[in-house]
Amino acid sequence: MSPTWNLLLLLGFYPFFVAWRSCAGSTIRHALAWAIVAWACWCIALSPEWRYLALCVTACAGIAVLGARRPGAGAWHFVVSGLLLTLLLPILMGLGELRLQREHVWFLGAVLFVSLGNYLPTRYFLPTALLMTWCALQVAVVSGARTPLAAEPLLLLSVPLTSWLVRPPARLSPIDRAWWLFRHRFGFLWSERMRDQFNRAALNANLGATLGRAGLVGPLLDETASKRAESLLRALLGRFDTTSTSEE
Repeated sequence: MSPTWNLLLLLGFYPFFVAWRSCAGSTIRHALAWAIVAWACWCIALSPEWRYLALCVTACAGIAVLGARRPGAGAWHFVVSGLLLTLLLPILMGLGELRLQREHVWFLGAVLFVSLGNYLPTRYFLPTALLMTWCALQVAVVSGARTPLAAEPLLLLSVPLTSWLVRPPARLSPIDRAWWLFRHRFGFLWSERMRDQFNRAALNANLGATLGRAGLVGPLLDETASKRAESLLRALLGRFDTTSTSEE
């Protein structure tokens, strides 16, 4: 990347700033911190070593989401840091010079696919697809399979800008809005797990409610059952977001 593109990429920090403020009280901030570090690496990625480092931290940001729950969100950073050290072996073994082998490329590609693919079934499909395309192109660059194009960083710059445009629907109840935000912030894996836990608990409690991808669906038995269903969902989401435990 040219120095001009590196300066333009600084514009991407503003959507990250907005996201950080909007996620107050949420454990997704742990993963967002990794994403901000990854973006900083992309902003100064003038050499193959920095490109590779940026790819590794990008992969770690997605993996950080998988442990972003209470308790243990802070401790999960040690796991992610261990993964980062493993991914950086081609640089560490070369004492600062990138010495990439085929198994390193496959391992990095697998981690990137798992971490980023978590968001493909969400409203963040477009920025995720753009980022996956960018990462695939950069893996090819650092492995020597292709040379980068001059305007290619525009693809990377579009990632935080398109993410910034994702907004929840206006006509949502407070609890459905909390679920919508959780599902799209934490991705497919966590949302499906929480949905399964809620539906099992609701069935055992005979609440008459199920949790769909868009929120609570009925028919609910009565107002008491409705409040119990909301309380159950808030309790589940409270492991991830303190604002979800309070009535709005």
